[in-house]
Amino acid sequence: MVVALANAPHESLFSTELVKTLVDHFWARYYRQVIIKCFIPFFVYMIVTLLYISKYTVVGIDQDHLDTTEVMNRVVLIILTTYFIYFEFRCIARDGLTYFTEFFNYLDIFSFSANIYCLVVAN
Repeated sequence: MVVALANAPHESLFSTELVKTLVDHFWARYYRQVIIKCFIPFFVYMIVTLLYISKYTVVGIDQDHLDTTEVMNRVVLIILTTYFIYFEFRCIARDGLTYFTEFFNYLDIFSFSANIYCLVVAN
């Protein structure tokens, strides 16, 4: 039904009471899921990435004295990078070759590649 509404030729369909009720009902349900599954993981991913890059990638890691903070940051980054790469692969599987026609998808791929480089190669 959502796909049919998205492909509907007239925007006036969205002003009907049934559609308004459905949007209100589904928004309440999906809002929580978006916050839990997208916003919070991305916010943590962004903060940990910035901390890791500013503290360990620029200065370097003393291999003789690995501290717990570096290891925990690395583990969190690996887990969250894997989490978001999974969603990118789902998008590629869903969209096929049209996935590669959007500029922002290349930014996502570059972001994951840069994080993997910082975690594996630069140390």
